[in-house]
Amino acid sequence: MRVLPEVVMQRVVLIAEDRKSELTVRAVLGNPDCEVLSTKEIEVGLELMRKPKVGCLIVDCGIDGLTRQMRHLLQYSAGIAGIPVLWITPYGAQEPLAREMGLSRLNLLPKPFTPLELLERVQESIWIGPYVPAPMAGAAMTL
Repeated sequence: MRVLPEVVMQRVVLIAEDRKSELTVRAVLGNPDCEVLSTKEIEVGLELMRKPKVGCLIVDCGIDGLTRQMRHLLQYSAGIAGIPVLWITPYGAQEPLAREMGLSRLNLLPKPFTPLELLERVQESIWIGPYVPAPMAGAAMTL
């Protein structure tokens, strides 16, 4: 088992319509040192990300209205704020979903997941830091 550096999470923002996902995230991450702020609406999630001490954003990929444009808005808004994003995928989602959505496997947590998997992935997300998109194919890199 990998040992990750200790991560102090003061707030986690969850955007999910699924009550089971919300209950699981609250049960695993909610403690006196970590407040879970949840919403079913993407716009409200963007507002919650502006609160101080948000350590991670968790978004359920199956939420209604989660268009490519909204995914980019969430991803880049969080990136600008320095907040890592963890995407919870639908049950039985396969690897091609990551490519289709333009996401890294590091940012995906497929359902079903165990409480320990959720905790480890949130800790890894925070430890690794915010998602930084790869350069566009054919684009010149400048240093």
